[in-house]
Amino acid sequence: MESDKWQLWEKIRAKGTWHYVFFRGILGWGIPFGVFFWLFQFFNSRDSIDREIILELEFLIFFISLCLIVGFFVGLVGWFFTETAYQRSRKNKDFNIWIPKQKENLK
Repeated sequence: MESDKWQLWEKIRAKGTWHYVFFRGILGWGIPFGVFFWLFQFFNSRDSIDREIILELEFLIFFISLCLIVGFFVGLVGWFFTETAYQRSRKNKDFNIWIPKQKENLK
């Protein structure tokens, strides 16, 4: 089971860091989160003045840019955490180190 995760990671890893950051971070997290949050703001606005502000081009550009930047960093963090765990498991030659076991941490 755990080796299947590493085999999948090896396929993802072969495509490169920037592919992962773009597809998993920006497209997979940043844009969906941005759309959801923007819709949430729009439908929860109390009056028409709030809705006008939310629909202004400057607000949309700022908001989309912010979500893309956050998605970029989410992708980078995801890549480096997974790559670190992968490298640690290869170093120990144990492909069951996805999450450290509690018994080993208590020693």
